Amino acid sequence: MKIFNNLKVRTKLLVAFGVIFLISFSISVISLLEIRFFNQQIDILVKDRYVIVNKMDEWKAEVLKIAELLRDMLLVDDQKHIDGDMNKVRELQASVADKIKYLDGVIRSDEGKKLFSELKSVREEYIKEREKQYILLKEGKKKEARDLLLGSVTDIQNKYLDTIEKNVKFQEKQMMNVVEVTNAEYRIAIIELISSGIVSLFVIVGFIIILTKTISTPIIKCASIAKKMSSGDLSQNSEFENKTVSKDEIGQLVSAINEMQEKWRNIVFELKSTADTLASASQQLSASSEQMSRGVSEQSGRASQIATSSTEMSQTVIDIAKNASSIASSAVDTSKTAKTGAEIVNKSVHEVKCYVPANRYRF
Repeated sequence: MKIFNNLKVRTKLLVAFGVIFLISFSISVISLLEIRFFNQQIDILVKDRYVIVNKMDEWKAEVLKIAELLRDMLLVDDQKHIDGDMNKVRELQASVADKIKYLDGVIRSDEGKKLFSELKSVREEYIKEREKQYILLKEGKKKEARDLLLGSVTDIQNKYLDTIEKNVKFQEKQMMNVVEVTNAEYRIAIIELISSGIVSLFVIVGFIIILTKTISTPIIKCASIAKKMSSGDLSQNSEFENKTVSKDEIGQLVSAINEMQEKWRNIVFELKSTADTLASASQQLSASSEQMSRGVSEQSGRASQIATSSTEMSQTVIDIAKNASSIASSAVDTSKTAKTGAEIVNKSVHEVKCYVPANRYRF
């Protein structure tokens, strides 16, 4: 079983088909052998036993026809008619000789040969007595011929017919034996074919179950595991509680799923570690953000105070600017007034100079 599990799937399928082929081939061979045996038995029946019985029945009929012709020869006085009947007897005798020649080649059993040999011996005796009758008829001795017919010819003829009947019954018995053997072999063949079919069915079903267990079951299990893995469940074990994984394509698939599952577990572990690190950094960042927020709030308060002070200072500057503007305006006015006064003074001085002599005042 372990060796079978380590085979490639293609090799497993080839082995399965090979086993099925061998079983089918074996059943076919057995069937052909049985059919061949039945053909042989049928040949024996049709071409041997039946022909032998048929030939002997024809032989018996020809002997009776010869007896009829021998009787008719005593009832006529025409020699030509007698010679004609005798020619018919010769023809029937030749036909019997052909049958004897044929039967010598087909009768094989010892008892059959013995009975047939006895039949040929009785026939020779019958032919001798029959020839005596013909000679007497040819010589015109009808009374002696009739006495011979009613005496020794009839006796040997009855013995001849009895011997033929004995051979016929023996051959019929042999034929029935062949029929019984054929029927027995037929029943045995049916039992063998049914038994081999049942055994083959169990073997094929068992092989299919084993093949299914080693191929389809792991594939279905791997598909189920892959589906669970796709939903995030990485706790499945695809080795089916076996210590070792087969070396075929299914084993490679199982190993690949195991390796992929292990890598996914490592990735998830690393992601979890990274997430934990990020969570810790996030907490620190959150604390820093709170501190920064408090600092920003303080700075915002200070900025607000500065803004308020700036506003006040701005108003003061504006006021100062306004006062400076007023002062500047007053200064301009004063300057204009002073200039006007200066012009008036200068004009007064000029006028004074005009009235006072130039050398009067020396310094």
